[in-house]
Amino acid sequence: MNTFHKEALWSLLTIHIHDEILQHSDIHECFLRIENFENDFSRFKKWNMLWNLNESGRAPITPEIKTLVSLCKTVHKKTQGYFDITLLPLLENAGYGIYESPLSEKLWSDFIEITQQEIILREWIKIDFGSLWKWYMLDILWDMLQRKWYRAFTLNFWGDIKIYGMETILLEDPLREWNVIGKLSLENMGFAASSGNKRQFWGKHHIMNPKNKESQNDKLAIFVTHKQGTLADLYSTALFACPLDLSLRLLSSTPWLWGMIIDAKGKIHCTKGFQKNLTLLTKKEQN
Repeated sequence: MNTFHKEALWSLLTIHIHDEILQHSDIHECFLRIENFENDFSRFKKWNMLWNLNESGRAPITPEIKTLVSLCKTVHKKTQGYFDITLLPLLENAGYGIYESPLSEKLWSDFIEITQQEIILREWIKIDFGSLWKWYMLDILWDMLQRKWYRAFTLNFWGDIKIYGMETILLEDPLREWNVIGKLSLENMGFAASSGNKRQFWGKHHIMNPKNKESQNDKLAIFVTHKQGTLADLYSTALFACPLDLSLRLLSSTPWLWGMIIDAKGKIHCTKGFQKNLTLLTKKEQN
């Protein structure tokens, strides 16, 4: 197996190519694509496309922004407004960002307008796609490598994983880092996880409830799988941001979505599709 690493989008991307023979130019092409993408859309960089959009309130539409904003607005409605991409001021004001002065905490995804030519942010709201940028790129890199006719490969973006071929991944205990609680078998699938234990700042974590403007703490972790990795990540975050009862209703009523929720008391809630590929470890088997 050939392994390559690239720091990008505030995380570490690891590419595992299981074929013995590969073209290093293919990996270089992947890394160059994600580097260019980060320069345009990372919210931790000033003066790029996302920064200019948030500062001016409008920008020419791009395929990336059109796709993600449309998906996010749909999920915003499905979650009764609990999933909101206008949370950037809350994160910035809590110390998780690059703005030097406090931002107005006006939140409302319905103030985002998309025309054929422009995206418009009304009322001076500001948007942040969070880890969706990573997943958008994982799907693109997966397509790039799949077209190169590699037999099997794995893309791992700091726990967000997309697989070509078959592989078993390990599920980390949200309360004990590096402790494995289960194994999940996947084939040609994306896997996304959301937890409050990874990105913490000033006593909070990054998955916010837009209704009360506080970190959502009624869940320990959410794991979601889908062939389109962007959807897996979108729903893992959206389900975490909702109150637990709404998260459970949405997960159980969305037949194409397979996932597992560990609530704040440690109880596991699993869809049938997810459960049939899952092996939970006993306390003795966990490490």
